[in-house]
Amino acid sequence: MNRSPRMLKFQPNPRSKSRFQDDADLRSMRSFKTDFSNYLASDTNFLNVAEIMTSYAYGESNNANEKEVQCDLLTENGGIEIDPTRLSYRERIRWHLQQFCYKTSSHGIPMLGQAPNSLYRAVWVFLLLICAIQFINQALGVFKSVMKKAGDSSTEVVEGDYDMDGITIQARRKKRGAGEKGTFEPANSACECEEEDGSNECEEKSEEKPTADHDMCICAFDRQTNDAWPCHRKEQWTNTTCQTCDEHYLCSKKAKKGTKRSEIKKEPCLCESKGLFCIKHEHSALVLNLWEYFGKMEDFSDISTEEREALGFGNMTDEVAIVTKAKENIIFAMSALSEEQRILMSQAKHNLIHKCSFNGKPCDIDKDFELVADPTFGNCFIFNHDREIFKSSVRAGPQYGLRVMLFVNASDYLPTSEAVGIRLTIHDKEDFPFPDTFGYSAPTGYISSFGMRMKKMSRLPAPYGDCVEDGATSNYIYKGYAYSTEGCYRTCFQELIIDRCECSDPRFPSIGDVQPCQVFNKNHRDCLEKHTHQIGEIHGSFKCRCQQPCNQTIYTTSYSEAIWPSQALNISLGQCEKEAEECNEEYKENAAMLEVFYEALNFEVLSESEAYGIVKLMADFGGHLGLWSGVSVMTCCEFVCLAIELFIMAISHHVNQQRIRRRENAANDF
Repeated sequence: MNRSPRMLKFQPNPRSKSRFQDDADLRSMRSFKTDFSNYLASDTNFLNVAEIMTSYAYGESNNANEKEVQCDLLTENGGIEIDPTRLSYRERIRWHLQQFCYKTSSHGIPMLGQAPNSLYRAVWVFLLLICAIQFINQALGVFKSVMKKAGDSSTEVVEGDYDMDGITIQARRKKRGAGEKGTFEPANSACECEEEDGSNECEEKSEEKPTADHDMCICAFDRQTNDAWPCHRKEQWTNTTCQTCDEHYLCSKKAKKGTKRSEIKKEPCLCESKGLFCIKHEHSALVLNLWEYFGKMEDFSDISTEEREALGFGNMTDEVAIVTKAKENIIFAMSALSEEQRILMSQAKHNLIHKCSFNGKPCDIDKDFELVADPTFGNCFIFNHDREIFKSSVRAGPQYGLRVMLFVNASDYLPTSEAVGIRLTIHDKEDFPFPDTFGYSAPTGYISSFGMRMKKMSRLPAPYGDCVEDGATSNYIYKGYAYSTEGCYRTCFQELIIDRCECSDPRFPSIGDVQPCQVFNKNHRDCLEKHTHQIGEIHGSFKCRCQQPCNQTIYTTSYSEAIWPSQALNISLGQCEKEAEECNEEYKENAAMLEVFYEALNFEVLSESEAYGIVKLMADFGGHLGLWSGVSVMTCCEFVCLAIELFIMAISHHVNQQRIRRRENAANDF
């Protein structure tokens, strides 16, 4: 199909109209423009033509704004294709924006450029604003979901019990301290009784031992306040039953008015003769003797009152609590000694480890075990401690793991030792063992088998998670070991104790040259006791912010045991030189056999991955853009190109303006 050729239409520049001086020249020009077929060479006034062509600056660029005649291209459909280079700066900006409206692939914007009137354009502006607002609203929702899902992949889910435990402990402490009294119980006491005005109440002599039954009384005793009242002669109390008892163990034979029958319970109680005062008491239970209760502190008569109070036994009668406190006091007393002295006072390596094998081969006890002094358990020995030497099992099962026979010699134990056995901790080479927290107890007289499985945790650092990437913090108290959450909390707690008590907790390594709290220093012990009970506040108030390590090795353990040694065992045990039966009996009481092995030669890897990555973000973001504006990546490129064009046009315009000003200034100088 033939296309009609484009034609040139010459338009005179208004600034050149003054150059046409007469009608003859104009008529000659019109005839030159419209009809060339009637002209002969002799009919042409070449002087006029030359003057006209010279006036129109023949040979200059047709894109120059200063030319005398400018051209517009006529399109085949009758329209005019405008040359934007000859437009003014503002008109060029407007022209570019209008052309962008015609050509952009975004929805709605072309309707602005093609709007026939202002009302039509206003409607589309309103629709575009509504869609833009809706897009911004949903885009913000996308970003919020990014932050939320990034938080979901953090490591707080793995171990988040500290805050809950701290809140529970704190709540119990406040509830216990809210009451003015504890619970009452019957207690025998020496007393003096005087009957006046029909009253038979007696005055207790709790620290004196009664000399005869006639001055023996039973008092209602409160251990929390150490109050013993009221007191009556022993024969005036009667074992009976009561219908109601409150939280303080105060009872009544008759229920209160309005009490439902379902709420009435017959509780064993002890009532004085008139029945006005009753306390809850199991009839078969022993009655506390106050002279024994208050006389326990007499065992410490060789120390001062302040030192006695510093030990913290107070009015303890529970043997378990007394032993626990005694163990703590021993740790404090041992902390005053040097590390060398503590090592010498504890059990030596060869005295503890008698026999050992790993992977079916004998161990080198001197090289394979490293000594670590623990404040709670004394000398501990770490197997496979060298980080440059790798010991591996060729097969799963106890025969190819670590088998070690340990002799504890129970006759050397302190009176505070409640059990005889071994404390075992399974940990990575890089980690501190923490036997008091993560250890397992194995009894003597048994072969204890610990089957383990290894898990490797790989957590994401910021911005997806909140883990510690490499190494420990600068103030980590367990130098030379990898960072752990437990070590972080102990470091934070030690810093708190040093800051408030001016001494360190001897159960943890100290910081710098700070001395441990002294066992008989009441101020030190009271301060340490106070802030130890506030451990819940540390976790709950975020005073200690301890994240999980990004890379961690965890060992899960299954335990089984069997009686050891068997009667049929007919080999020499350790260093025993007695008869087989005597050696078996000795090792049954003082030794233990341990087996530590892999249950399977494979391990589990738990790795965190981003819950909401950049791909999903772009997909959701692009989906909302396409839904509300019809915008794609190419549309965004169009906007970028438009911005670049407008920027270049602005720079070019300002550069040209500067050139024109310099020319004008130069012309004015001449």
